Amino acid sequence: MVYALLLLATMLYGGNLIAFRVAAPLMPPVVLAALRCLISFLALAAFQRFLPTRPRPLRAADVRDFTILGFTGMAFVSLAMFLGMRTTTATNASIIYTSTPAIVAIASVLFLGERVTWRAASGILLSLLGVLVVLTNGSLETLQSLRFNRGDLLIFAAAVSWSAYLVHSRHVLRRFDPWRATCYATAVGSLMLSIAASFAAPLQALASSTLLAWGLILYLSILGLGVPFLISNYALQQIGASRTAIFQNMIPIFAMLFGWLLLNERIGAPQIAGAVLVILGVLLVTRRRLASRP
Repeated sequence: MVYALLLLATMLYGGNLIAFRVAAPLMPPVVLAALRCLISFLALAAFQRFLPTRPRPLRAADVRDFTILGFTGMAFVSLAMFLGMRTTTATNASIIYTSTPAIVAIASVLFLGERVTWRAASGILLSLLGVLVVLTNGSLETLQSLRFNRGDLLIFAAAVSWSAYLVHSRHVLRRFDPWRATCYATAVGSLMLSIAASFAAPLQALASSTLLAWGLILYLSILGLGVPFLISNYALQQIGASRTAIFQNMIPIFAMLFGWLLLNERIGAPQIAGAVLVILGVLLVTRRRLASRP
């Protein structure tokens, strides 16, 4: 049962990028990002009453931390994803975003003073090489001229920002449980994006929105975010981190498959090579950490 749920969560995560790609041109990106964060916050806030522990009082340092988390993990990521998906494919985005563990490893070395093994260093280099193959579409001419696709660069910026969120959230999670930490960070991100969206004629955008746009926003807010998050936490408790991570590494495969089936995206040699390099690199980066967990 747990493995079936994990497979469902992986497919839902993979479908996220398809939803981002289809929704991106339907409304101004900042309005889409604000709606996604706001609906996610409302769902998380409603879930708080079912948590067994009471919320801790917020200190000034906590407000600062959740402001950082709200910007890096919610506001910037959502906006960069909607902007980036206007000019790139779900296939490219999935491969680039899968490099997050390698970026987290680099940030942990730079800002947390963690040591990196030769195996992890090799994994980081493989993952970044895979991303570079995707960014350049396997072309040395593109690399020499530094003319990258704007959407690909925005997705990579989103991956870097999400990595910053993950690194900064480590000490926050010593004080707050994951659900409340995510809820508070989403609240801050929603506020930031709502203020930004107020300058983009949001009422006009909402008035002209379609059922498809709302369906995609609901998917990205709940089915593509909340449900997989709940399943992943349940799986971590039942079968441990190492087995759960195996399914998470399948996310780009599902995203590529859905992009090919639903959006008629072309999967060429650069995408296949990039995906293989990134996944192999991520496996090397995460192997040592996962081995120390149940």
